Amino acid sequence: MSEAPTPARPAVFPVIALIVLVALVLAIAVAKKTGLIEAGAAAQYAGSLFSLLMIGAGNVLPKRAASPQTASRLAGWILVLGGLASLGLWLLAPQEIRIALASATALSAFAVAILAAALHLKSGSPVGGRAHTAILQILNGLMWAFAMFLADVAIGGQSVLWLTAGFTVSMSLLEICLKGAAKKSA
Repeated sequence: MSEAPTPARPAVFPVIALIVLVALVLAIAVAKKTGLIEAGAAAQYAGSLFSLLMIGAGNVLPKRAASPQTASRLAGWILVLGGLASLGLWLLAPQEIRIALASATALSAFAVAILAAALHLKSGSPVGGRAHTAILQILNGLMWAFAMFLADVAIGGQSVLWLTAGFTVSMSLLEICLKGAAKKSA
């Protein structure tokens, strides 16, 4: 006998955790703008929160997939390990090299996780449908958020506006690629 599938659990905790993290990042931005904390400390706090977001995403994403596949688990492990490394750098690295090292570590982890998921998709492995597509889109979105944060801290000016345009284009291209891969596997 086969058991009836259990209904999907609502994602209440991850949503609340994300709202709290966004609220903390906004509080850091307000504190920096009002002069309560200096720019270096604000970057360190916000970067640490982004690293915690990576760790949380790496832990939650594979569990949210309909059937956790190798690509989802691998991407999750990469995000957790990259998030831990990035968090360690945000907290322990000397201030002169902190932003560059921590950001490079986080962006590399995102890139490797996306590449692993994309190679899994390209190899003809079964696609987890909407869950697999959602994982790739979330990874892409988180990577761009971190890149925008880095650009704002390191470069400033209009760089974030240009990265926003790049994000929009990359999400569109990702959707086109995923639909093409789904048609080939069908």
